[in-house]
Amino acid sequence: MDKQLRLPNIEPPKQLKPAKERPWPVVWVHELVILRELNAGEEFVLRRICLRRGLNILWSKSAERPQPDKLFERGLSGHTAGKTTFCRLLRYVLGEGRFGDESLRSSIRRKFPNGWVAAEVIILGKPWIVCRPLGIGPRGFACRNTTLDKLFDQSIQKEGIGSYQQALDHAILVDVPVKSLLSSGESIQWVHVMPWLTRDQECRYAHLLDWRHGTSESRSPQLDMSDRQFIIRTALGLLSDDELREIGNNARLLAERKGAREKRPLLVHQANADHQRLEEIIDRRLPPLDDGLFGQVAHKELEEKAAIVEKMKAAMQPKSDLNEAEQAMEEAMRREVETARDLEDVQNRLRVETARLTAISRDMTVEERRELFASLPPSRGYCNVPIEIAKAEGCPLSQTRPLDLGIVRAEHDLQEKKEEQERLIGIIQKDIAEKEKTLDHCRSDTASARRKLLHVRTSYEENIWRVAGSEEQVVQLRVLARHAEKAWQEAEDLGQNIERLDNEIKKSREKQKMLREQGTKALAQFSNLFDYIVRAIIGSEVAASAGFSGRGIDLRVDYRGERNSAAIGTIKILCFDLAAMTSSIEGNGSHPRFLVHDCPREADMAPDVYRRFFLFARELENCVFNGNEPNFQYIVTTTEPPPPELLEAPWLLSPVLDASRPEERLLRVDL
Repeated sequence: MDKQLRLPNIEPPKQLKPAKERPWPVVWVHELVILRELNAGEEFVLRRICLRRGLNILWSKSAERPQPDKLFERGLSGHTAGKTTFCRLLRYVLGEGRFGDESLRSSIRRKFPNGWVAAEVIILGKPWIVCRPLGIGPRGFACRNTTLDKLFDQSIQKEGIGSYQQALDHAILVDVPVKSLLSSGESIQWVHVMPWLTRDQECRYAHLLDWRHGTSESRSPQLDMSDRQFIIRTALGLLSDDELREIGNNARLLAERKGAREKRPLLVHQANADHQRLEEIIDRRLPPLDDGLFGQVAHKELEEKAAIVEKMKAAMQPKSDLNEAEQAMEEAMRREVETARDLEDVQNRLRVETARLTAISRDMTVEERRELFASLPPSRGYCNVPIEIAKAEGCPLSQTRPLDLGIVRAEHDLQEKKEEQERLIGIIQKDIAEKEKTLDHCRSDTASARRKLLHVRTSYEENIWRVAGSEEQVVQLRVLARHAEKAWQEAEDLGQNIERLDNEIKKSREKQKMLREQGTKALAQFSNLFDYIVRAIIGSEVAASAGFSGRGIDLRVDYRGERNSAAIGTIKILCFDLAAMTSSIEGNGSHPRFLVHDCPREADMAPDVYRRFFLFARELENCVFNGNEPNFQYIVTTTEPPPPELLEAPWLLSPVLDASRPEERLLRVDL
């Protein structure tokens, strides 16, 4: 049977009906354990805090004062006990990048260099263990379908934090009709939504869309106001189908414009760089790219350069000159080789005839003569010409036959033979001198031919390279000019496209505004719920409303005119958060039904008004039908005592913190 929510001064009473298809929070925390070291055993447990579905109160009580207040007495018993640290650790196990600012992290690491925080987190009804280090070095891990009491079982399978974060991202998108951020098109993730559900205490509940303060150093994504408002509207289900389609269209336009804005400066830079390079190479100023004459002037310059290259090619030394020089070199080398060989033959002949003269001139033994003639080179005739041809041509050397020593010994007049041999040697020596002179001329001719060939070849190759380089430069210049024109034209087209997109985005926003104005039913339902909760908290005589404008969310509290004060501002924010969660409890929107308020009593909020927030959360529990557990989790830390009837289990968490004694602080030490 549905239970009725009854609060003081609320007439008529409103019945809140939790949706049967939403039996549990999308995400909630069952247990949080702070460890000295990641080891089994209670001696390593600093704190074990068990939570529940429904209302959870972490109280840091102030010291009782039976005597009148006095100056210089202790006043920190309810403060600095660890309430905000608890919230930071809670956010840390839920995927936030850090568990505090640098000062807090350093203090905790000095005391607990091997410390860890572990939690059992329920995601879509399935338990996860998540463990993250407080010290520097180790990496966190997670285990799916496992409860915290099995943390140190050897059988559990550990995964990286990434898989756990993916499960959170999947859970937060299950009931979300729009799954991408409005401005960037980036997929909505748990880390985008969690800052709203777990506001920084440093933000002082001063603005509905202020979720993270810079001093917290949380590393949460920095979303702009429009994205934060979009997340809230999405979670509240305040988007019609037409508006969703238009939002998708708007997101596409924004992404297209963003891409165009990022690409256009790159194209302009590329075009200007090519333009400048072109001017440097041709050594002449060209019209700017936005001048219509650039293409015409650049084309004319390139045609002139191409004509110069053609003239260079026409004026090149013909290759026939190189061929002639190579042939002349080959002919000179051939003559030199032949002359050198002829000279060598005559020199060999001289040695033979000189040996014969020696043999005639003095007595030699047979052995001495054998050794003498054995040392001489083999005879090839008197010259390179065969002896038969030389005789036929009348060569005087061919008329003397080799000396037959046997006949010589038989001769009686050796003096005549000796003189004849001496005349032959003289003829040979004269021939050698002429051939040596001829060889010198041949060598000179060869050196001259070699120098000429080197000159002709160098000149030819230099011309080839010069012409090829000029042709390549012309090709490069044409490419530069073409690229400069193309990049500039693409940049101009993108500029026009950006203007078009600006106009389409403006029209899209106007259409969204019109559609929002048309979709008043869902907004009116939420506004009535917000009004109900505000009246439950500050009295039935007030009236409240919630509305959405193009750039913000308008919350009003009226009592004989609009009421504004620091306390009223905080009340509106707290009531809005509770209304968002309550709306999801009843089956509307996609709020994950998980909410944390860290010390929400701000400004001059009256104690009785503050206590009504706790009463309202308890009555939300009372709306559960058939004795089931609540389908939400609401965690509140407080210094002010909650209502007396809630200062007990199951609402009051253990331990109750006290900053006056280190052992009763959250980490049992004075940081």
